Parts: sequence; structure tokens; C-alpha cells
Amino acid sequence: MVPKPQSVPLLALPFAIGMKYEEIYIAGCDHDILKYFGKDIKNFYTKEKDIRKNLTSKSYWSDKNIINELESNINLFKQYEQYKKYSDRKKLNIYNLSKDSWLKYFPYKKI
Repeated sequence: MVPKPQSVPLLALPFAIGMKYEEIYIAGCDHDILKYFGKDIKNFYTKEKDIRKNLTSKSYWSDKNIINELESNINLFKQYEQYKKYSDRKKLNIYNLSKDSWLKYFPYKKI
């Protein structure tokens, strides 16, 4: 059973696996948002280019509770952990293209 995805890459992984790709590359999966809790988030693009309203500004955190954010992150990493176990059993190669990512289940690969 595919778990309810906590992020877009977790939505895409089962499709890539189901399509029988032998190598899967995930990009932009830093998953380090906790280091910005209560602060403005810096991205590689300008705020004007961000289509997500207020998601990268301090105001996003105003109604957030640290416990809820931690629980969301635990769920996210547990889902990746399950895909790591599955990929190991099936001999799939999943690579993380984000060098400074907190997602350590899949090895970093530069392309």
C-alpha cells in the first residue's frame, strides 16, 4: 500500500518505481525546513518568483506549532525510510541530487 504522501517526491516515487526505472533521481529535496522554524526561508529564487503565498516568509510560521511541524517531519522521513527499504530489497538505485539535503536515505549523486 502506498502511504499518503507528505511531499511531492513521495507522490512521484511509487510511479517511478512502478514504471520499472532502475535508477531514480530526486532533486530539490533538502527537507531542512526545521532549521528555518519561525524565520524567513531563503531559496535559490527571489520571493517574487515564489508561487506559494507566504510559505517562505516568517508569517507562515505564526500559526504553526513546533510539535505539529516535528510530527510532519517524522512522518515525511518515515515514508522515505520505507522507500529506502523497498529499494534495497528490489535492488533499485535512488539518488538524491541535493548536496546539502537532510534526506540521507539515498546517496548524493552529482550529475
